[in-house]
Amino acid sequence: MKYRNTNKYEINDVCMTDVGWWAVIYNDTNYRGNLPSTCKAQMDAAIGKGEKILSLSISENGNYAMITDKSFYASNETDRTVIEEAIKKYGHAYSVCITNVGTFVTCSRGAFFLDVPTRVVEKLQNYSGNPKFIRFTDSGTFIAVNGESMKAFFM
Repeated sequence: MKYRNTNKYEINDVCMTDVGWWAVIYNDTNYRGNLPSTCKAQMDAAIGKGEKILSLSISENGNYAMITDKSFYASNETDRTVIEEAIKKYGHAYSVCITNVGTFVTCSRGAFFLDVPTRVVEKLQNYSGNPKFIRFTDSGTFIAVNGESMKAFFM
């Protein structure tokens, strides 16, 4: 991270898990990290097609979901369905966060989720606007930002 910041790279997204999966996405088409092999292959394929990586999320069990400027990818049907529904209802997807249990997708006109802890939903209902990025855990800790400043958090 320090090297990337020193060289003025734009960091698009960061994800990490307790079991050791992690990634730093930077300058739209670059990444470093320890990714499940199928996730790495999908990232490389998307970048090879000229897609810009907007968001990547990896769950503790190794499932992954990714949003690009042109498409989206997910390693399981549930996450794919949630992302599809989010895009249908709320427009272009900005980011995705998945856990072993839930999925949260932020879009240009709102957010869509499935099996997110009640605490996260309750806290976000108290804030106006549309967060651009939300990261949460199954225990209910979360952070939501609009791309410019902190929106909400519960730690």
